[in-house]
Amino acid sequence: MDLVILNGLNTSAVIGPDCWNRRRPQPVILSLHIYTDAEAAAVSDNVEQSIDYSKMSKSVLAITSAEEFDGLFSLAVACADLVLQHPLALGVRIEAEAPKSLLLAESTKVEIFRIRGGPSEISPSLLKKLRGAIPPDQLHIRGIQSSVIIGVNEQERIFKQRALTSLSFELSEPRNFQIDLPKLINQLVKHIDATSYLTLEAFAASLVQLVLGSRDLLSGVERVTVRSEKPSAIIAAISSAVEITRDVAP
Repeated sequence: MDLVILNGLNTSAVIGPDCWNRRRPQPVILSLHIYTDAEAAAVSDNVEQSIDYSKMSKSVLAITSAEEFDGLFSLAVACADLVLQHPLALGVRIEAEAPKSLLLAESTKVEIFRIRGGPSEISPSLLKKLRGAIPPDQLHIRGIQSSVIIGVNEQERIFKQRALTSLSFELSEPRNFQIDLPKLINQLVKHIDATSYLTLEAFAASLVQLVLGSRDLLSGVERVTVRSEKPSAIIAAISSAVEITRDVAP
């Protein structure tokens, strides 16, 4: 099983309200990992026996600019449906990222995986490529920036330092999930402003508990991951980080 990859395809699309609650096109970055058998094209060196990534990119750009979507997830699903119309595409993983969608975060990103004919018709070679499991749909919030008292050193107890928080949601009901991201992020930022932890572990764990306790703001979520980073903690490293994952109680 082989891959044809379109990485970092830049477009703009209407994906619901933007960060100022206006419904207008906003930047979207798409990456497509298309699962296929490249043997025939490799032997013949004939583009007609391959997935032509130039034509595919034009088709994807056309659909994103011509239609309006309810959200980033529905855009990703539309792109997956388009890719799977190609007879050589057996499966596809779509990453769709909106870098301007939230005021207090760097970006929102969804990841979905779709198979021609559905999960019951997955080929053994594709399942092997996936290491025996079909990846779940996921939603990621990257780079929530804040200033916080955290650390054990004397100066860290006096001066606030920059912290980055990222959230990942594993979706149990991809077509019916609901997450009020602006309200959830505002709650996180208020909580962070009031904290004063010694360790990243305690800091990240408190954020996980806050998210898990916000059941009125999210549904259709099976698992939550919080990643907390201190970019200034170690001079020789880009950042130090702790990542904590917890299941959502039924």
